[in-house]
Amino acid sequence: MHRGASADADAAVLDIGGEAQPIRCLGTVRGRRALYEPLRGFEMAEASLYERVGGAFAIAAVIDHFSDAVVRNPIAGVGSKDPELDEWSRDDLGRLPGLKFMRTLWVCDIAGGPQVYAATKPGATKLGLEEAHRALEISPDIFDEVAAELARSLDHFNVPEPEKGEVLAAFAAHKGEVVEGYAGQY
Repeated sequence: MHRGASADADAAVLDIGGEAQPIRCLGTVRGRRALYEPLRGFEMAEASLYERVGGAFAIAAVIDHFSDAVVRNPIAGVGSKDPELDEWSRDDLGRLPGLKFMRTLWVCDIAGGPQVYAATKPGATKLGLEEAHRALEISPDIFDEVAAELARSLDHFNVPEPEKGEVLAAFAAHKGEVVEGYAGQY
């Protein structure tokens, strides 16, 4: 913090992310200026979804729970009428830790965190999911069940309703990409 060029002796300027924000001293603690308030209507920016849900570790915990639940889900995992998902859930579980990692990166990125998702099979956009899911032939009904599993995982960790809604909306926004490989085959 540095002193600003102000006629007010109690005014200062606080550097927040490269932006100078005017503040005013309201009081002292042990003889040092310590209590400040913003001047001229300055308001703190709202925390990102990433910050509001608790960051990478909280997101990773939800994704870990969610991913295990999807594998066990008879609609989306073992026993699914989608033969690709059934097979993956039975025979490719060695890839599950990597999938959890990629899902965590994707959610962190889409929620406004500092992590950057880089698809192993890039889609049309940076966060596009169509190529990663095309061969799995996921139907809209299965996507909806996976979304319900995500909702249950968010509930398991007591994620507040506003944040839960934002996470589910971000997930639902990619439904068209995820189901792109489905052509009514089952």
